Amino acid sequence: MCVVGVGVVPATMFLKDSRIPMSERGEVLVNEYMEACEDVYACGDIVRFPLPLVGSTASIGHWQIAHSHGRIAALSMLGKKVKFNSVPFFWTQMYGKSIRYCGFALNWDEIVYEGTPEDGKFAAFFIKDNKVMAACTLGSDPVASVIAELMYSNQLPPADQIKANPDLIKSLL
Repeated sequence: MCVVGVGVVPATMFLKDSRIPMSERGEVLVNEYMEACEDVYACGDIVRFPLPLVGSTASIGHWQIAHSHGRIAALSMLGKKVKFNSVPFFWTQMYGKSIRYCGFALNWDEIVYEGTPEDGKFAAFFIKDNKVMAACTLGSDPVASVIAELMYSNQLPPADQIKANPDLIKSLL
């Protein structure tokens, strides 16, 4: 069985003629404090928000991001200005296999593999302009978690270093 959500859009049309800024797709536009406009905060699946990891805005429908948004929005409402800064992290486990993904890559120049998908154990690095934008792993825990932490702390080596030294990621574990 395969379930696909294609063309899913936020249920925000009731906000269309309000003062709340929205994208053409219907996402509520927020700043790094989850503020849409004065005294209005939004978070979760309906927002397009600044994602420091990529230096632009994104809309990501996943509970990990929504949870982080909620914390930032609550702190902002309390007058404690804390900027959103998180690395998206997704995972699933099916048929005894663990798939993990960290980062955010809408497009990339190349994918570099450590291991092979056919063997059922690999790490794939999605690279754009010599920067690892995202990583996807299968059966390679805790690689994705380590990559996410390195992304968050801005300590992930450039892609050319990872390609030149396949053992570099293993040395960081």
